[in-house]
Amino acid sequence: LADFEQGVIGLINDVETAYWELYFAYRSLEAQVDGRENALKTWQRVSELQKVGARGGEADAEAQARSQYYLFSVQVNDALSGTNGLYAAEQRLRYIMGLPPSDGNLMKPADDPTQAEVQYDWQSALSTALTQRVEVRRQKWNIKRRELELCAARLNRRPRLDAVTQYRWRGLGDHLIGDRSPGNSFESLYQNILEGDY
Repeated sequence: LADFEQGVIGLINDVETAYWELYFAYRSLEAQVDGRENALKTWQRVSELQKVGARGGEADAEAQARSQYYLFSVQVNDALSGTNGLYAAEQRLRYIMGLPPSDGNLMKPADDPTQAEVQYDWQSALSTALTQRVEVRRQKWNIKRRELELCAARLNRRPRLDAVTQYRWRGLGDHLIGDRSPGNSFESLYQNILEGDY
């Protein structure tokens, strides 16, 4: 039961973590796209200044602006399809939820994180945790099991005396039924049993 509860709690935690990682991947992609667009505008402005020969349009400034644009383009591609990119975050969430890897749709989180300040009642949370946490209950069960093992060990320490006895009647004879001849006590099986000599 404790393992099942722990598994459910772990699954819920994994789904929630993957959900917010996907949310972060979307926000990161948006920031990288905004940076790329601004770098493109800067490059275009410096390029126009270079064409008219105005101050700020030197070749090195144009090369630096172009380099910044290409750097942001690479970062956008990485934020979209890199190891920790948007597609990878969506695949992790789909895998945890048991959904197919691709169904023609792209998952997008609908909720934003709460911006309000949260005040926790730590005493209530502590008392709830001590009574309902799976790990604490499992430890209590382990302690109870160890106490019962200790009690059994104390009971096994007492002296013990076992006595086993056995009494049998044996029927020895050459024939099942018959007269016993003198001097031959093994002639009749039933007669031998009834006498109880053996």
